[in-house]
Amino acid sequence: MKEVKCEHCKEWTDGNLKICQHCGGILNEKYLVEKEEQEKVETGMKFPLIEIDENDPILLKMGKYVVRAGQVVFFAIVTAVAYLAAGTVG
Repeated sequence: MKEVKCEHCKEWTDGNLKICQHCGGILNEKYLVEKEEQEKVETGMKFPLIEIDENDPILLKMGKYVVRAGQVVFFAIVTAVAYLAAGTVG
């Protein structure tokens, strides 16, 4: 059984729990905050693809799918060029 020291009350408690058995404080609060911030950064790095709404008319949807395919091809080319450029350094 893993025990950790609570940051709030300084008592030892079961490390498998999320909340201290003694004071009810959140265990490893700094780690959880850092993890949430990292997840926000990672989810913010999405490709800006065009939005396709279910309620769009069929012709508009088809046009958006063509534009989205062009966007994907563009990002693939940019990624390939960056990969090749990084491989030639050094």
